[in-house]
Amino acid sequence: MGSNIEELARSTINHRWEALPFASRAAIQRPGLVRLVVGLKDSAIPSIDHKLTYAATEQGKLMALRQLLHPSSTSADAGPALRPPFLVFTQTIARAVALHSELLYDIPPEAGGSSRIAVLHSDLSDTARDRIMTRFRKGEVWVLITTDLLARGVDFRGVNGVVNYDVPNSGAAYVHRVGRTGRAGREGGVAVTL
Repeated sequence: MGSNIEELARSTINHRWEALPFASRAAIQRPGLVRLVVGLKDSAIPSIDHKLTYAATEQGKLMALRQLLHPSSTSADAGPALRPPFLVFTQTIARAVALHSELLYDIPPEAGGSSRIAVLHSDLSDTARDRIMTRFRKGEVWVLITTDLLARGVDFRGVNGVVNYDVPNSGAAYVHRVGRTGRAGREGGVAVTL
C-alpha cells in the first residue's frame, strides 16, 4: 500500500470516528491504528543489483541501451552484465514503438535477429499481446520493450533484468518495474535506469 493510500485510509477512519454521535464516542475507547509491514516498505527487493547510468541525451540513452545489448567490457567495475531475457520500460506507447523500430536489427541474424526483440503495449490486440507474452515466456524473445502495462501483476519466471529507458514517475512505479526480476527470492537480477 502506497503512502498516499495509507493517508487516505487514516483520514477516512478519523472522519468516520468524528462523525459518530458524541455519546457513542464517549462510551467507546478509540482503538489505535496498526500498520503491518512485511518486508521493506516502498523499497525494491534487495537481491536485485541496481545501477544508474547517466546518459545526458536521448542519443546517449540509445547508445547505453545498445551497450547493454552488446556488452564489450568485462571489467569488474562495470557491474554485473545484463543477460537476456530482459524488459525495457518506456513512459509511452509511442516511445516503446519508436525504440523497438530503432533496435529491431541490433541482434545479429545468427543469434535470431529481429525475432529476438518485441514490443508490447495496450494498443495491441489481446491476441497479439498473448502471442508476444508466450514467445517471451518460451525464451524466443530476449528483449521485450513495454510500458508500465507489465509493471504490475504479470509474472515472468527467469527475467534477468529490467532497463528503465525512461525514469519512472514515482518510487512505487520503480519498485513495481524492477520487481519483474528477482522474483521469489531469485538472485542475480539487474535493474538499470538510464
